[in-house]
Amino acid sequence: MNALRQETACLRFFGDDLDPAVVTDALGVAASHAWKKDELWSNEGVGDLRPTGAWILDGRWVDFPISMINCMISSKDCRRISPAGDA
Repeated sequence: MNALRQETACLRFFGDDLDPAVVTDALGVAASHAWKKDELWSNEGVGDLRPTGAWILDGRWVDFPISMINCMISSKDCRRISPAGDA
């Protein structure tokens, strides 16, 4: 009997100076979640400031551009990803 198989992937960047729009432009894909440091957010109705910036992409492998998948599999250095498009 075949087992149910599902692959997921996550790509996350964090930093105090992180600008989510810059990451989105560089990768050519929109984040699942993104914010800048000190943005106001609500946790169960209580307002608080984000401690750092973040750009997060969560999804199934099929949702990721092929260039990003190849980079995540083969390299620890994703600076080689080209935002110009997928091969």
